This record gives sequence, C-alpha cells and structure tokens, in this order.
Amino acid sequence: TVESDMTLQIQPEWTVFEDYLNAMSSKYRVRAKKVYALCHDNGVEMQELSAADIQQHQPRLFELYNKVMENADFKLATLPQDYFYQQKLQLPQNYHVFGYFKDGLMIGFISAFHIGKRIEVHYTGMDHVVCKPIHLYQHMMYDMVGYGIKHKATRLHFGRTAPEIKSTIGAEPQAMYGYLKHSNPLFNFFIMRPYTARLKPRHYQIRSPFK
Repeated sequence: TVESDMTLQIQPEWTVFEDYLNAMSSKYRVRAKKVYALCHDNGVEMQELSAADIQQHQPRLFELYNKVMENADFKLATLPQDYFYQQKLQLPQNYHVFGYFKDGLMIGFISAFHIGKRIEVHYTGMDHVVCKPIHLYQHMMYDMVGYGIKHKATRLHFGRTAPEIKSTIGAEPQAMYGYLKHSNPLFNFFIMRPYTARLKPRHYQIRSPFK
C-alpha cells in the first residue's frame, strides 16, 4: 500500500460552484471565501494558458515547478523544461495549464488532464514566499473543483501529496498499491518481500468539510 489518491466525487446536484460551497458546513465555507478574498485583494488573476502562452512562459513554469520539487520527499523523475509545452501539443483538448499572476508575474500554476468525465490534477508550481500567505495552493484546489463542476466532470483526482489540505476541500483517500518484483527469485524472496512489507504509508488527519 502506498499513499492514497485524494479523490473528490462531484455530486450531480452541484451545477455551479456556489452549490458546492453551500454543501459545506459554515466553517469550511467561510474558509473557502476567505481564501478567494485573500487572492482577490492581493491582485491575483488566473488565466488558462494556450500552447503559445506555455511556450512563452516556459522558463518561469519550469522555475516554479522546481521550487515545489525542491521540497518533495520523493522524486521519481525530473521533467525536461519543455514538458508542459509538449503535453499541450500532444493533448491540446485534454491537457490544461492554469497560470496565476500577480503584477504581471506568474507566481504559481496548476495543470490537469481532462479525459471524459474524469479530471486528474497533475503538476503544480509556485513561489512559496509569495503564495503561502495568500493560500494560493488551496485557491488552486478550489478552482479545480469549479472547473470540474463547470465541465460536468464526475470525479476529480488530486493525487497523493498534501492529503490534509485536500481533505478540507472534500477529497477522500482512495487506496493505491505499488508492485515490485525482481527477476531473480531468491533476491525477490529474501530482499524485496521483506522490504515491501516494511513500507507503510504515513497517516494523516482527514477532515470532511461537508454538512
């Protein structure tokens, strides 16, 4: 077992973002509105990026991506600088990058695959010094919910990182599993099996924002 995929099931009665907010308890609804107000008051604007925009902002996207990866506990791979641009070229209708700008400078971004009724939130990037005081990361999560509702998605996959904050927007953990097998049977039995048996996902406090 590995860290769970934090997943939000979009309810059929949520036809606009306000329906989602109204489904929350007052504590979490107030928090969501405060997050939006903070970004608005600080002049943060969101823009979906075209392929040309992504190419134009490619160095900044890569810089913000690396700022997040520097704090990652585990890195499976390092992306090439043109990764986001190439994804958009390959999947122009199904891959989306949203940039967040303050005073004309991109301070964060979030990307997602939208295939059928499912949305999978992908890489994010941000300048933590600027973004943390205004809770931009949580703002981006809410924006993904709003995007999902607008486009009539049924499920949002937020991935395995930051499960506590994702649970405050309504995402719930869905079990995920990793599989490891060595080609040498003896190595597999004496090394791999004891190693994988010790792998345990960390436990987090999961919250529910809904009434």
